[in-house]
Amino acid sequence: MVAAASLLLAACTGDSAAPAPTTTIAATTTSQVPRGNLDGQLVIGVLLPRSGDGLGQMLGTSMTLAIDMAITEINAAGGVNGQPVVRFVVDEGADQEAAAKGLDELLTKNRVDAIIGPASSKVALALMDKVANERVVACSPTATSMALSNYPDSGYFFRTIASDALQGKALGEVVAETGRRSTAIITSDDEYGHELAAQLAATLQGEDTTVTSTTNYDATATDFADVVQVALADRPASVAVIGLPGAGGRIIAALEAAGTSPRSIFVSDGMRQPNLFEQVQQGKPETVAGIQGASPAANPPSSWFDEAFRAYSPQTQSLYSAYAYDCANLISLAAQTARTDDPSKFVAEMVPTSRNGVSCRNFTDCAPVVADGRSIDLNGASGRIELLENGDASYGTYEVFVFGPDGKDQTLKSKVEGL
Repeated sequence: MVAAASLLLAACTGDSAAPAPTTTIAATTTSQVPRGNLDGQLVIGVLLPRSGDGLGQMLGTSMTLAIDMAITEINAAGGVNGQPVVRFVVDEGADQEAAAKGLDELLTKNRVDAIIGPASSKVALALMDKVANERVVACSPTATSMALSNYPDSGYFFRTIASDALQGKALGEVVAETGRRSTAIITSDDEYGHELAAQLAATLQGEDTTVTSTTNYDATATDFADVVQVALADRPASVAVIGLPGAGGRIIAALEAAGTSPRSIFVSDGMRQPNLFEQVQQGKPETVAGIQGASPAANPPSSWFDEAFRAYSPQTQSLYSAYAYDCANLISLAAQTARTDDPSKFVAEMVPTSRNGVSCRNFTDCAPVVADGRSIDLNGASGRIELLENGDASYGTYEVFVFGPDGKDQTLKSKVEGL
């Protein structure tokens, strides 16, 4: 299930999640005034997937419940600036049009001060101008595209999950740790592939591993013999395949047909799927045995958060919930520190709240430190955040995984990467 979550995250689709959970949170009608600090109450909008079936539904449920848990704790601790936090939930939907409609509802009807979401990098990029123009703070728990790092968002966009730059670093280290000193990169010919391949190449070179070639492929193609021939021309000791299971699995099949051992193949998070072998050779799970990779941790190790989330919602699988929980706390603590719910003012506290202060893990833990006039360093449910000036998390937790003879992926270890 966690592996499939990694697949959905890598795909950056708008595949969606569940109806809003039935939790009890202080509900207050906000005044019909321009967004800002005129009503004194922090209003958070949730723009995450709600509709659809299967995994998308589970992801949306998990993250929305984590936000609700955070807001419940914040309000129990006295709220932000003495007022209960209010949240409104809309559906990110399955495409940019649906997400734009949800965003408009949050901005014009609900008059929110901050937004948690969207989940999709593509949606985030499409809506960023609107968010920046409206001067509303946004925090995404799952958008990982490196294109967001330098987007001109006027400083209003943040994320608690690390960008794909750190995934490229993690994957490069996995390859280098095997002792193989030459690697060919085969990547999907799209933004996700280009960004990840560039960071992977830089990491490999820094690890004294030669990148023999970087070959792009069209994911809609059916025959990858030529792509594989080019990649293997310089006899690399290993091959890294970046993409999604459909085309990626067929590339692995072509690599193995050309004599490449599965143990010499490494894959990105988008390939982490228990039935990957069906794309390689149907009914032959052993064809992927030994393939390794790295993916963002859907559940960063955090015993205190795991325990609290299980108690809050015992039947819910925790998928990226830690990152959503941290977004809610980060926004609330920034507003508490700035002593206002005006996003144009508390936006300046988002980065400082995440670093260079007294270490604390959530609003309940951090608010007394703020009240004492001291700076805080939110090290939350997802671990160290340490936001950079561009709003990116400078640390990320990754899982190193390997496919077994049964075709299923197994986590070998977790590792924290930093920029």
